[in-house]
Amino acid sequence: QWQVDGGMQDASIVNRFRAVIKLSSDWEKGHFCFASYLNDLISRIFEKESSYCSNEEVARFNVLCRDKACQDYILLAIKHYVESLTLDTKHVYQALPRLLSLWFDFVSSRAPDGIS
Repeated sequence: QWQVDGGMQDASIVNRFRAVIKLSSDWEKGHFCFASYLNDLISRIFEKESSYCSNEEVARFNVLCRDKACQDYILLAIKHYVESLTLDTKHVYQALPRLLSLWFDFVSSRAPDGIS
Protein backbone atom coordinates (compact mmCIF):
# COMPACT_ATOMS: atom_id res chain seq x y z
CA GLN A 1 0.00 0.00 0.00
CA TRP A 2 2.76 2.45 0.85
CA GLN A 3 4.35 1.85 -2.56
CA VAL A 4 1.11 2.81 -4.31
CA ASP A 5 0.58 5.86 -2.08
CA GLY A 6 4.20 6.87 -2.67
CA GLY A 7 3.58 7.15 -6.40
CA MET A 8 5.31 3.97 -7.51
CA GLN A 9 4.08 2.77 -10.91
CA ASP A 10 2.05 -0.45 -11.16
CA ALA A 11 4.56 -2.19 -13.45
CA SER A 12 7.36 -1.52 -10.98
CA ILE A 13 5.31 -2.89 -8.08
CA VAL A 14 4.39 -6.00 -10.09
CA ASN A 15 8.09 -6.55 -10.87
CA ARG A 16 8.96 -6.27 -7.18
CA PHE A 17 6.31 -8.83 -6.25
CA ARG A 18 7.67 -11.15 -8.95
CA ALA A 19 11.17 -10.75 -7.53
CA VAL A 20 9.96 -11.61 -4.02
CA ILE A 21 8.12 -14.68 -5.30
CA LYS A 22 11.17 -15.75 -7.31
CA LEU A 23 13.35 -15.50 -4.19
CA SER A 24 10.89 -17.38 -1.98
CA SER A 25 8.41 -19.29 -4.11
CA ASP A 26 7.18 -21.34 -1.16
CA TRP A 27 6.17 -18.30 0.91
CA GLU A 28 2.37 -18.32 1.00
CA LYS A 29 2.01 -14.71 2.09
CA GLY A 30 4.01 -13.47 -0.91
CA HIS A 31 1.59 -15.14 -3.31
CA PHE A 32 -1.43 -13.94 -1.34
CA CYS A 33 -0.23 -10.32 -1.17
CA PHE A 34 0.64 -10.30 -4.87
CA ALA A 35 -2.81 -11.66 -5.77
CA SER A 36 -4.44 -9.10 -3.46
CA TYR A 37 -2.48 -6.29 -5.09
CA LEU A 38 -3.53 -7.50 -8.55
CA ASN A 39 -7.12 -7.68 -7.31
CA ASP A 40 -6.91 -4.03 -6.22
CA LEU A 41 -5.38 -3.12 -9.57
CA ILE A 42 -8.25 -4.84 -11.40
CA SER A 43 -10.76 -2.98 -9.21
CA ARG A 44 -9.12 0.36 -10.05
CA ILE A 45 -9.24 -0.46 -13.77
CA PHE A 46 -12.93 -1.34 -13.47
CA GLU A 47 -13.71 1.86 -11.51
CA LYS A 48 -11.89 3.95 -14.11
CA GLU A 49 -13.82 2.33 -16.96
CA SER A 50 -17.11 2.66 -15.05
CA SER A 51 -16.55 6.40 -14.71
CA TYR A 52 -16.38 6.71 -18.51
CA CYS A 53 -19.40 4.54 -19.22
CA SER A 54 -22.92 4.98 -17.90
CA ASN A 55 -23.88 1.34 -18.47
CA GLU A 56 -22.14 -0.90 -15.92
CA GLU A 57 -22.62 -3.99 -18.08
CA VAL A 58 -20.82 -2.36 -21.02
CA ALA A 59 -18.02 -1.16 -18.72
CA ARG A 60 -17.64 -4.67 -17.32
CA PHE A 61 -17.48 -6.15 -20.83
CA ASN A 62 -14.87 -3.60 -21.91
CA VAL A 63 -12.65 -4.39 -18.94
CA LEU A 64 -13.04 -8.17 -18.94
CA CYS A 65 -13.03 -8.83 -22.68
CA ARG A 66 -11.26 -5.99 -24.44
CA ASP A 67 -8.56 -4.95 -22.00
CA LYS A 68 -5.66 -7.39 -22.52
CA ALA A 69 -3.70 -6.02 -19.55
CA CYS A 70 -6.68 -6.56 -17.26
CA GLN A 71 -7.11 -10.11 -18.55
CA ASP A 72 -3.45 -10.79 -17.76
CA TYR A 73 -3.87 -9.34 -14.26
CA ILE A 74 -6.95 -11.49 -13.65
CA LEU A 75 -5.17 -14.67 -14.73
CA LEU A 76 -2.12 -13.77 -12.62
CA ALA A 77 -4.29 -13.06 -9.59
CA ILE A 78 -6.08 -16.39 -10.01
CA LYS A 79 -2.73 -18.18 -10.35
CA HIS A 80 -1.30 -16.62 -7.21
CA TYR A 81 -4.44 -17.12 -5.13
CA VAL A 82 -4.24 -20.81 -6.08
CA GLU A 83 -0.51 -20.91 -5.22
CA SER A 84 -1.28 -19.31 -1.88
CA LEU A 85 -3.95 -21.88 -1.11
CA THR A 86 -1.74 -24.81 -2.13
CA LEU A 87 1.03 -23.66 0.22
CA ASP A 88 -1.09 -22.88 3.28
CA THR A 89 -4.68 -22.26 4.31
CA LYS A 90 -3.92 -19.23 6.48
CA HIS A 91 -5.76 -16.84 4.13
CA VAL A 92 -8.35 -19.30 2.85
CA TYR A 93 -11.31 -17.14 3.91
CA GLN A 94 -10.00 -14.19 1.91
CA ALA A 95 -8.36 -15.99 -1.01
CA LEU A 96 -10.94 -18.61 -1.93
CA PRO A 97 -13.97 -16.29 -2.30
CA ARG A 98 -11.93 -13.78 -4.29
CA LEU A 99 -10.45 -16.54 -6.45
CA LEU A 100 -13.91 -17.86 -7.26
CA SER A 101 -15.29 -14.38 -7.94
CA LEU A 102 -12.48 -13.56 -10.34
CA TRP A 103 -12.84 -16.90 -12.08
CA PHE A 104 -16.62 -16.68 -12.46
CA ASP A 105 -16.43 -13.05 -13.65
CA PHE A 106 -13.76 -13.94 -16.18
CA VAL A 107 -15.44 -17.01 -17.67
CA SER A 108 -19.00 -15.67 -17.63
CA SER A 109 -18.39 -12.35 -19.36
CA ARG A 110 -20.38 -11.90 -22.53
CA ALA A 111 -21.19 -8.96 -24.71
CA PRO A 112 -24.23 -6.94 -23.64
CA ASP A 113 -27.07 -6.50 -26.10
CA GLY A 114 -26.10 -4.23 -28.96
CA ILE A 115 -22.32 -4.70 -28.61
CA SER A 116 -20.27 -6.98 -30.78
